[in-house]
Amino acid sequence: MFSDLDTSFPLHTCPLTGLALNGRASFQPDGAPPSILYTFEPIGSAIIDLGLYFSLSACEQRGQLQPRSDLAGVCREAKERGLGPYDITEKYIKGPDSSWPCTFDEKLLHFLRLFYESGGKERKKRTINVLEDFPMAFAQDAEEFHRILEALLDEGLLRYDKSNRVQGDWVNGIQAWYYDVLLTPQGKSTVLSSISPPLDTSKMASNSFHFGSNANVNLVQGDGAIQTNVSGNNARVNVARGNNNTQANQSEQPSNLAELTEALKQALSPASFDSRRDEIDHELDVIESQLKKPEPKKSILERSFDYVKELAIKSAGPAAAATVVELIKHAPELLAATHLG
Repeated sequence: MFSDLDTSFPLHTCPLTGLALNGRASFQPDGAPPSILYTFEPIGSAIIDLGLYFSLSACEQRGQLQPRSDLAGVCREAKERGLGPYDITEKYIKGPDSSWPCTFDEKLLHFLRLFYESGGKERKKRTINVLEDFPMAFAQDAEEFHRILEALLDEGLLRYDKSNRVQGDWVNGIQAWYYDVLLTPQGKSTVLSSISPPLDTSKMASNSFHFGSNANVNLVQGDGAIQTNVSGNNARVNVARGNNNTQANQSEQPSNLAELTEALKQALSPASFDSRRDEIDHELDVIESQLKKPEPKKSILERSFDYVKELAIKSAGPAAAATVVELIKHAPELLAATHLG
């Protein structure tokens, strides 16, 4: 039964977008415990528990299938970032992550940033198919995505080649195709300011001292200061004083993926990461779930480690996420030394 999913328990509608599959999707057995690798161009790919797959199929047959545009959005985001299939768990079937874009403005900014990070910063032109690319913005459907695109165009944050527009590009009253889309300079500036808010340098002070053999000591004073002291052979010590500070010490390199995961959990425990807490916990859960399998999937682990790093930086900033970034640098060598599927 497991090997005959397409014929025994077919899905004719994408459970995430509500789009008709029309034979364009694939459902492949994946790993143990049994799960499904679901691939469909508008969302990329997702790993779905076998029982959940059967439940979705039954809901479709009863006419009760409710599309989940939020899950479609997070799967498409993983695809655009080259992070591999997104692991859909029961936790997210029951309700959305609080950190996912929800309002119109949040969806608009998310799309702009994703467009920038998936080729726009290198001025790679791309054609947008509104009817199927709406998960890029976490939009509920093509109509909402069309309004998001028109707002970005009206505000001068995006531009496209209007000369390619033809009559067939309009479907049900909305423009279905935008050709050769690029960020404008103002769009790029908007993205960069949202990723890295400008620092108030007037409140920051810094000093640096160097002594001893190959030594480097940085002393930073003032509100919001970060101090790093390093001494001895291959030693790393981070010291912070004052209110709402985070101190991280790393004395030795993790020897396996389980140790790395535990170290990451400790490094990510401070409240400074709470704005992305649900997403971070999800990715750590995915890693731990994979490590319990007889043959963990390398692509999923790579994607989750990369995403943990991104989430840490987005949540607390590059400085506070430095320990996380350093830990994840060990992931490639540990992945190479582990038997993976």
